[in-house]
Amino acid sequence: MSLETLGATIKFALNQEEVLLEFVQTMQKNINNENNNEVFSKLFQLSAKNLKRLKRIRRENTTEMILEPIEGLEKSRYIFVKEEINEIDELEVINSLKNYLTKIMSFYSDSAEKISFIGEVSYVFEQFKEKYQELFNLI
Repeated sequence: MSLETLGATIKFALNQEEVLLEFVQTMQKNINNENNNEVFSKLFQLSAKNLKRLKRIRRENTTEMILEPIEGLEKSRYIFVKEEINEIDELEVINSLKNYLTKIMSFYSDSAEKISFIGEVSYVFEQFKEKYQELFNLI
């Protein structure tokens, strides 16, 4: 399935941020890894902040811009299926988190390129990608 409009892209981003929030929240409860606890906390805060910014973008970019067509964003490339943390070991959880961050960074990077006609939104998506990259490098 393709993300064919800015509205669909923002809705998908909101959903993926919510999945990440739940995943990190579960990680914080179930994994006591002192090396990564600070990164998990920063990741949770970043995702919560991104959710707020995405909601603001959706509110501010209504009408024609939301319906502006976008080509070449295939939803299936970016979907993250959250694993049940209780059933996998800590290394697998970290690898799962890295997999998710790789997908969300790719999504924001590709989306920023495809929606460059709306400079503010494209810029915000690039910022999201860069901040996730910083945290990814700490894991």
